[in-house]
Amino acid sequence: PRLVWRFEASEADGEDIIQGYVDSVWAGCWRSRTSTSGGSIALFGCAIKTWSSTQKTTATSSGKAECYALVKTVA
Repeated sequence: PRLVWRFEASEADGEDIIQGYVDSVWAGCWRSRTSTSGGSIALFGCAIKTWSSTQKTTATSSGKAECYALVKTVA
């Protein structure tokens, strides 16, 4: 079976249509010392995708961990 969702654009709110939220924890995994990141994508204020995972690259600082999480969100 196939599922199709339709979202009607409403400009009356004046809010952005697509919003992304992201956060990361530097060296969050205590075994591998890789950073943990998670986030969500909202369309018209409704969450359509969420995730949480360890990062594939080992970040050397909290700033780099945040940057890696941001790139994943934008992609």
